[in-house]
Amino acid sequence: MNLGEILIKARKDRGLSQEELAGQLGVSRSAVAKWESGRGMPDIENIMRLAQVFHMTVDELLQAAPREKSAPDCAMDKDCLMRCCTVTLSDWNDGPADAYPVGEDDRFLFYVCPEKRSVRIGAVAKSYIVKIEVSDKKSKPDLTAFQDLSRRDFIRQTVDIDLDSRRFLDGLIGPETEYRDTYLSDMTEDTLYLGVSHAVPLEKVTKIERCITR
Repeated sequence: MNLGEILIKARKDRGLSQEELAGQLGVSRSAVAKWESGRGMPDIENIMRLAQVFHMTVDELLQAAPREKSAPDCAMDKDCLMRCCTVTLSDWNDGPADAYPVGEDDRFLFYVCPEKRSVRIGAVAKSYIVKIEVSDKKSKPDLTAFQDLSRRDFIRQTVDIDLDSRRFLDGLIGPETEYRDTYLSDMTEDTLYLGVSHAVPLEKVTKIERCITR
């Protein structure tokens, strides 16, 4: 179930109309309609109000059914490879913009983001990718040095890591959803090891980035 479906079920279980729920929250009926249809998202304050009205925890309200996704066909489409793209991820997860996909493995799409004084290399989890859009940029940077980009380029390096942030209040009232300037000591098929002993399940990782100074 996505958030909209959870809201509809919770509202109906309590015998409330959209207008009645809106009145309890102090918002318009159209706002509730947008949340339930997926055309809009409640902010943090309204998420907490909704949880109170429905007598649910925030985690229960924001829970989602396990997703079985395969990598999108466009992940290595010739129209995307080595071209400037915007990668959109599911839910509240942030995908890379102005990224040049250069390769993939069974779990990650590898990309490069050239900047003025540095280059960001990244790995985005294919199971979270919703779509990849090619931009109309004509210029193309020299990506020869990154054509063999792989997981090993992030191991024993200082990286930024994003975790699945479907529960966007995590970090405020629960586990962290990101790690910044973190030493990635090792990566196995199912686990990231940060620093000396901290382990993170690889299935929770949406994006890994490393900055290389030119």
